[in-house]
Amino acid sequence: MKEEGACEPPQGEKGIKAVNERVKTTLGDCAVMLDLGEFLGLTPGKRAEMLGRMVGAAGKPVTIDTFLNAVAATAGDLPSSLVRDLRGGWDPSAPAAVNLDVALKLLAARLSELTGRDREATAALTRLTQSRSAVDTEPRTAADLSTERFSIRKQADALRAQLAADDERARSYVAARDEMEAASADVDTLTTGLERAEKAVRTCEAASAQADDAFVAAENETDPGDPPPPDGALNEECATLRRSVEEATRARAGAEAELTALQGRIRMVHSGNSGECPVARGVTCPIPHDVARRAAEVIGETLQRIGTLKAAEKEASELLSAALEKRNRADQSCRKLKEERAKQRDGRKAKLSDLRSRAAQVAGEKQRAEREAASLRAQLESAKARKTRAAAAIDQAPGTLDRADLERQLNTLDSVVADLDKRIASKEQGRALADEELKAREAQTQAADLVTVVRKAQAAAKTVAAGLLASMFAPVTQTVTDLLAAIRPGWSLEAVAEGGGIEFLAHTDNPRPVRWGALSGGEAVLFGAALSLALVRLQRPPSKFLLVEAAEVDFRNLCAFLSALASMGGEFDSIIVASCHAQAELLPAPWRAVCVEGAAPVTV
Repeated sequence: MKEEGACEPPQGEKGIKAVNERVKTTLGDCAVMLDLGEFLGLTPGKRAEMLGRMVGAAGKPVTIDTFLNAVAATAGDLPSSLVRDLRGGWDPSAPAAVNLDVALKLLAARLSELTGRDREATAALTRLTQSRSAVDTEPRTAADLSTERFSIRKQADALRAQLAADDERARSYVAARDEMEAASADVDTLTTGLERAEKAVRTCEAASAQADDAFVAAENETDPGDPPPPDGALNEECATLRRSVEEATRARAGAEAELTALQGRIRMVHSGNSGECPVARGVTCPIPHDVARRAAEVIGETLQRIGTLKAAEKEASELLSAALEKRNRADQSCRKLKEERAKQRDGRKAKLSDLRSRAAQVAGEKQRAEREAASLRAQLESAKARKTRAAAAIDQAPGTLDRADLERQLNTLDSVVADLDKRIASKEQGRALADEELKAREAQTQAADLVTVVRKAQAAAKTVAAGLLASMFAPVTQTVTDLLAAIRPGWSLEAVAEGGGIEFLAHTDNPRPVRWGALSGGEAVLFGAALSLALVRLQRPPSKFLLVEAAEVDFRNLCAFLSALASMGGEFDSIIVASCHAQAELLPAPWRAVCVEGAAPVTV
């Protein structure tokens, strides 16, 4: 038997949870209720996660390949980088609605990025086009400008050649004048130097002649030679005196020998006698006195003769000494004279050597003076030749040119060439800008193509995501639509992707779909009851109880819904109605109200 009850649930954000817990306590674990209030209060992502688990358990999950194939079937092949990013952002463990939302956000971010690139490429292309238009204003081509520049440069080069030739002539004139002045100064200097050199040559010649004369005079001087030896008479005299001394010495020695012999004989005569000899003292003389006197006389004569001989010997010795001294003085004078004459010869040799060296020196100075004179003479001739050539160059005076007019013409041509250079540079810059513009146009075209591809992919992805969500949540939305068809024909429920999850749009009598939060009270009761039923059917294991929220002002709609549900065939054991007022008298038969208060059911 089906039961229907009404009770006043606890107030606050956890009121429905409390009712649900009481129902479980009262009816047992088989009463697995869906808290619709909590479900509708979830964020779209959490709501999609819960529904994804329910639908995933009941149907086939959505994979990245399914999504990509569906998008490619509508928008064509996607860029490989985009496919890689989509695959990288797809989480197989996440709900399909979350993955679809991530994919749509990635496509939106990529589209925004590519759109920015497209705008930047378009702006760069516009700037390059404007720059090229501002730079390349010359109608003529770069080749024509180069030809004109070449012609004008030839004219300018011709003018420069004229000015250069005139400058060269002027420089030649100045150089010739300076050369003539320098050559004149050199001629004067060299002339003075040559005169001094010639004077030096003459001086050297006179000195050389004097040296030669002195050398000849020195060579012609007579050598006195060695002095003669001392006089031979002195030698003869010394030899004679030496012989006289020797003879006197021999005579004295003979007389002394005779005296000695006489004395000896007298000793022999008187040997053995004691009488004293009158001749020899101490000798006894036994001979007669006359003999003794004669012997004494002889001895006296002998002694006198010995004295005479000693005197003669002494005189001869003195004469010999005087002769020898005289000869020594003569020898000494001769030696001194020899030494003096040797010194004279050495001095003469030294003088000849000095005179020879002086002559050689004077000859060398003369040769140097002659060489210097010859060099100065050659330099003087060269300087005179330079002076002559400089005078000839001065005679070739430079021509008279209107340099100011030529320089004005040259400045004008240079200005024209500079202007042509600027135009040619502008042409080159314009060509470079044209190349950059072409590249920018290609980049802009590629960016625009990518934007078109990604925009088509985004549109196709939105369509595919909506279709996948519609297909995935079709059991829920179709059940709600079927339940409402018996009460409000034309009403239906649609699930759309939003905020990383799903949002419900209710199609009522309004021309536009209405968000769930914007439904009126009566509309919310009907859609809430139908959604509760649809969601409970998805639970595994299936629930046999249905918890419905209802306000007292919408109790009539709830009764109508219950009547329609009864006519469709009941599939629940109980429907628990959470309401402030039961108003059981309005419930259709055979329903009855059960109020859950605390832990035990109370029958009203």
